[in-house]
Amino acid sequence: MKKITFEGKEYEVPDWVKWVARDKDGCINGYKSKPDEIIGDFFHSNEDFIAIYDHDLPWFESVTEV
Repeated sequence: MKKITFEGKEYEVPDWVKWVARDKDGCINGYKSKPDEIIGDFFHSNEDFIAIYDHDLPWFESVTEV
């Protein structure tokens, strides 16, 4: 596990998480590789992802390398 900072808040995530993004519903997801497309209302990556936290802030333009 490691600690990351996203949108001014600290989260504990698995070591393999390299990218994070917020989906349209406000859920923050961690990704092994950079999300390369949007499917429906959330970012999609061809590798693993994990839900980290729910929040009600805007989701677009939230892809961040950590």
